[in-house]
Amino acid sequence: RSPTFGTVLDKFIADERLKEIKARRPGEIVDDGLKYSTTTGYLSVIKLHLRPAWETVQLTEIKPLAVQEWLKQLDLSRKTKQNIKAVFHRMIELAMLWGLMTAQRNPLSLVEIRGSGFSRPRRKKLIITPAQFQQICEQLVEPFRTMVVIAMCLGLRVSEILALKWSDFDFEEGTLMITRGTVHARIGRVKTEYSEDEMPLHPAFAEILLSWQAMCPAS
Repeated sequence: RSPTFGTVLDKFIADERLKEIKARRPGEIVDDGLKYSTTTGYLSVIKLHLRPAWETVQLTEIKPLAVQEWLKQLDLSRKTKQNIKAVFHRMIELAMLWGLMTAQRNPLSLVEIRGSGFSRPRRKKLIITPAQFQQICEQLVEPFRTMVVIAMCLGLRVSEILALKWSDFDFEEGTLMITRGTVHARIGRVKTEYSEDEMPLHPAFAEILLSWQAMCPAS
């Protein structure tokens, strides 16, 4: 008798310590295992979609056409369906790696997600002028004004801005080291290895940061 798909899900959750990662407290620094956002994404797909539909199905009985028809009937956007398929595909790959099923072409590679599904209308990007940016900044109070200036000057992700510490700045050398990000108040590594980098600080920008440092509460 072939193992069930639920066996793969349980082993994946245990091996990757998904429940332990999700249980970490806000503010806790995480440098090992999957990122908090990745963990919650996996657990959500497993709980809402994969486990209810496929937990008791034997691995040998998972057929591409059945998976394709199942995805087709889900009232979800194409992007969400692609995400569900990607996690499903990953679980089958692991099942073969762990010897729970015969190593072969992953049947999920045959599954097609057709049509666009429903999606939000794409909004036209608004490009503001330097003068308009200044007007926006004049309406903001701290610390939000400085956060917006950082975003404009450095192009960092919100998660990277929220994780900045004063120790990351070297005002004498005029540099900033990006090393971490925060998602749902859990602090971890930056999104990609290319994001971890030293950035130059323009003198005028450094003055803005030093002004905020002089007035901000100690933390």
